[in-house]
Amino acid sequence: MRKYWKPLLTAAFGVALLTACEDVPAPYNIPTENGNSSTSEDYAFLQAFETGLGECVTSSEAGSLEWEYSSSYKCALITGYKDFGTGTKTNQSGTTWLVTPEIDLAGIDSAYVNVNHAINYAKTTLAEDHKLYISTNYVDSLGVAAATWTDLQMSTDGMGNSFTFQNSRVQLDQTYMGQKIRLALKHIAHDSYSSTWEVKSLGVVKGSVPPPPTLEDMVGSGTADDPYDVASTIRLIAAGPPSTNIYTKGIVVSVDASSFDPQYGSLIYYISDDGTSANQLEVYRGYGLNGDQFASANALKQGDRVVVYGQVVYFNNKTMEFTQGSQLYSLNPIEGDTIAAVKNGDQTVTFAGFSTDKFLLVNAYTDSTTTSTQLRIVSMTVTYEDTTSETITMADLGLSNGADLSNHTLGTLNLTFDKGTGSAASKYMTAGGGVATVNSNNSMLIEAAKAMTSIVITAQAPSSKAYNGNTELYGIASK
Repeated sequence: MRKYWKPLLTAAFGVALLTACEDVPAPYNIPTENGNSSTSEDYAFLQAFETGLGECVTSSEAGSLEWEYSSSYKCALITGYKDFGTGTKTNQSGTTWLVTPEIDLAGIDSAYVNVNHAINYAKTTLAEDHKLYISTNYVDSLGVAAATWTDLQMSTDGMGNSFTFQNSRVQLDQTYMGQKIRLALKHIAHDSYSSTWEVKSLGVVKGSVPPPPTLEDMVGSGTADDPYDVASTIRLIAAGPPSTNIYTKGIVVSVDASSFDPQYGSLIYYISDDGTSANQLEVYRGYGLNGDQFASANALKQGDRVVVYGQVVYFNNKTMEFTQGSQLYSLNPIEGDTIAAVKNGDQTVTFAGFSTDKFLLVNAYTDSTTTSTQLRIVSMTVTYEDTTSETITMADLGLSNGADLSNHTLGTLNLTFDKGTGSAASKYMTAGGGVATVNSNNSMLIEAAKAMTSIVITAQAPSSKAYNGNTELYGIASK
């Protein structure tokens, strides 16, 4: 149904790339961390800088610069290039630390540090100016100078010239397990230049640094014509979320009805490849088609098939999600998406979970010599989006026995039969009162004047056979 497929008008799309230098529309609260996501990590310590510096403290080793909380970008921030009260931005040198509270690693066998951060405007001293340290003898009253610090050799590869956030992970040596530690971020600003370092979160994760995810065998390419599936999108986020918007197709698992606010018209919902909560992806405060506000919490429902367009992030290293501001590119159907057949015994085949005015039924079984691979259609009941329904009967075709089926109109529906790569074309049989047989590798295109939401086929079971069709019977929804 075309009203559910809105073409992408690139110039008109207003989705913000929510990097550090974008203003995030209110409200943007920390997503629920209630175990809904299968991507959550097990943290021994996590300081997210969503609302402030928390229990972390800033300390100036040299100069007077301080780490500060940025309410605009929801992060901890340090820079030596800013307006120091003169009305003009200038450079100021300084060596500044951000120190965590005490972290107790008692009972932990293995752990690594994870820093979610972005660095921009860095020079050739990038690695020296941005350090991650650890100490086991830091004392609050004595400060950083009195403690013994070990450089954890945090990698800054690929950083330094953008506000694209990425994760830097460092495995902790076994000697730290069972001890009480402090972590610290150290920034150096120079007289003539300074980077800007923004940190979304700093944490200690139980276990070992995960191996880099492979991006081989991805399903989709992330474009409007070829969206990623959810599994591929999760792998992409784990590898380091892209700074550009992507398209992902999926099935709605659940909708958080309590997240709907009429003022903003957004919803929190979850999608997966199979409609179950396994390997689901959160869509945080997303909008409707073309960025329009949702009218109610019921605007989306479980089982809806969607394509989401927006930016994906690993929020606070806890939740993989489409961040606030994503929008639906399509809602029921996804063009070319496969709809599985649900078979009830020998004589009923049901297709549901779509909304389309064109539906291609395909019998992809390859063995044309087996009678049971035929789908012998007696009648079809189609239910429309407006809740009306229509039943058509193949006997009304009134053809001679064995006649090839081509293009036919029954009721308000147009049926087009295609032999495809099959060895036998679809035929009309008078036996049993009149049936249309869809043989191996045949297809039947069902076209309606309005959106169909389900198709229930009543079939005739071949004598001495246990079923109609086969496991390769499926449908394809199209716009």
